[in-house]
Amino acid sequence: MGARGGPVYRTQSHHVWAGPDGSRGQQLSVFFSAKMLDLVATVPAALGDTIAQFELPHLCDARPHEDPNVEAWLERWLDGVVGSKEAEDAEVMTLEGSCLAGLSELAAERPEVCPLLQAQLRCFEVSLGSWLEQWPLAEPQRKGLSGGVQTAEEMELELYAALALSPGLVAQEEVIDRFRQVAIGWIFKLDSLYGLDILSQPERFSLAAEGGSRLSLLWWSAQEVVELLRCPFFRPKELSLWRFVRRWFLEGAGSTLGEEAGELEAMLLE
Repeated sequence: MGARGGPVYRTQSHHVWAGPDGSRGQQLSVFFSAKMLDLVATVPAALGDTIAQFELPHLCDARPHEDPNVEAWLERWLDGVVGSKEAEDAEVMTLEGSCLAGLSELAAERPEVCPLLQAQLRCFEVSLGSWLEQWPLAEPQRKGLSGGVQTAEEMELELYAALALSPGLVAQEEVIDRFRQVAIGWIFKLDSLYGLDILSQPERFSLAAEGGSRLSLLWWSAQEVVELLRCPFFRPKELSLWRFVRRWFLEGAGSTLGEEAGELEAMLLE
C-alpha cells in the first residue's frame, strides 16, 4: 500500500525502464513553447498514463509543493487542473525544463514508487543536453538569404527563455557554458544583422508573450551583463552598449546596487 492507502506500482527488475540506465539511450523530442516560455518534451502516452495513475499519487505528501513550477506540474498531471489553453490541448503528459530540477529531487526522495518517472526525467535531461549542444539548428529568416523556419523574433524569445532556464537543465557545466557563449553571441548577432537591438529588448518582450517581461535584459545580474559586454562577436555600436548599461543602472537590477554601483559601472564601461 502507498502513503495514501492506494496501490503502489513497482517496476520489476527485468522491466525495460526499471534500472538506472532504463531509458536505453532513448531521447525525447524537445521543443520550445512560446506560450509557456519553456523547453518541453512529450512523454510516450502509455508511460505517461502509467506514471499519472500509479506513481504520482505517492510522489509528494506535502502540498502545495514549495517549488511553484513543480506544484503547477502536479496540479496538471496529478490533480487534473487545467491552467492554460496549451495544457488543455495536451492529451499526453509533458515535462518542462522549469520543473526538471525540482521533480528530479522529489523523485529521488522516493525512487521505489516512481521508477518510470525517474527514467523519463533522466531521459529528458539527456535530451535537453542535446538540444543545448545543437542550438541553433539554423539561421532565422533574413531577407535575401535562405534560413530556417523561425523568424528572428521567435529565435530571440527562445534564446532568452533557454538562457534563463539553462542553470537547472543539465548537470554538465561545460554544456551550459558552451550554450551560454553561443547564445550571447547570438544576442549581438540579432542586434547587428537582424535589427533586434538590445536597448529595446525589454519592450519587445513585454509585448511578445505573457510573462515575457521577466526575461528582460534589465533584470540580468551584474555578472551576466559583464559576460554580455565582453562578447567579441558581432558587437553593436559601442554607443548602443553604453546606452543599455546606463538604462540597466537606472531602471533595472543595477539600480539596487547601492555604494558598489560606481565601481561596477566603471568596470562595465571599460
